[in-house]
Amino acid sequence: MGARLRRLGLAALAAGLWPLAAPAHNLILEAYVIGEGIEGEAFFSDGTLVGDIAVEVLGPGGEALGEAVTDANGAFTFAPTEGVDHLFRLDAGSGHVAEALVAAADLPGALAPAAPVAAEAPAPASEAPAGSVTAEAAAALVAERLRAETRPVRQDWAIYSAHTPLPVALGGIGYILGLSGLCYFIMAWRRKRRFGAGA
Repeated sequence: MGARLRRLGLAALAAGLWPLAAPAHNLILEAYVIGEGIEGEAFFSDGTLVGDIAVEVLGPGGEALGEAVTDANGAFTFAPTEGVDHLFRLDAGSGHVAEALVAAADLPGALAPAAPVAAEAPAPASEAPAGSVTAEAAAALVAERLRAETRPVRQDWAIYSAHTPLPVALGGIGYILGLSGLCYFIMAWRRKRRFGAGA
């Protein structure tokens, strides 16, 4: 009876721990508007970068809008030409498919759908002295540097959020232990009934 119980316990433990390893290799695809274009990143939840692979760009009806290719760091850029939703789709093979949507409202400047706004008089343009940096150029430079510095943080956050959270894992272990306890109770009850009736 002890060997049977041991096998049952090992089977329950293996069944409980098996789902914890399943999400360790999810494909993550991110796309976001930066300046006048769309940039994105592709990587697996274990931190492996997805480099040198095509990313399909589809419109709202599934029509092809273009294609982007990831670099060695899993990053890609795309210059949108239409003011529609852009669905980025990456198929890394072996069933690893990920999608990311950039809404038309988030597209840069002239491509974004026009929002009804009351007409305002344009502000007079101030001329900057030759050789000085305009506020727009400085903002673009700061944004570019900030993106470069925060890329590893964004990747780490996506990897962290893709893994099974601790409360879910602990809940699963508790569920398994509860079922094991129920099995022990039923077996003890049967043993008591079988041996207790003869005493």
